[in-house]
Amino acid sequence: MVAVGPGEDFSAAAVRLRTYKEPVEIEAILEWPSGERRAQRFSLPPPDGFHWHNLPTAPGATTLILRHVDGGFSRLAGLRLDAAAVTNWPWDRGVTVTPTPSEDIDETVIRFDSADLVPAECEGAGVLDDSGGMIAVAVRCGRPNEPGDAR
Repeated sequence: MVAVGPGEDFSAAAVRLRTYKEPVEIEAILEWPSGERRAQRFSLPPPDGFHWHNLPTAPGATTLILRHVDGGFSRLAGLRLDAAAVTNWPWDRGVTVTPTPSEDIDETVIRFDSADLVPAECEGAGVLDDSGGMIAVAVRCGRPNEPGDAR
């Protein structure tokens, strides 16, 4: 389940999913605070690839549930709330992802807060890149250089 923070919604969202050996059919369920739900099914091609899929326009929707139809396996590899996003994940927008617990997955809540990636003595300026196995964050530590400072 993906939940967005205050002031955010799924107006122009897309999900990035990785497929493996077999094609997978996904059902995306968008939910509004009123309890209204809308679902859309889509298929992901095989095998071993990352695919962006645009979700239906859903202004005001605050929850997204992704589930496999008739089994299969895929991995959530990105979420964009708008087309202008340059990272794979919606950093600093109050988004949380809660996987459904299973034999292989515990119910860990994942937050995309760049401040969690910065040491306490430093100041962060957001995520620059999250496209690989590491996350690049803009960080400033220590005191700024002052005129005459020999640093």
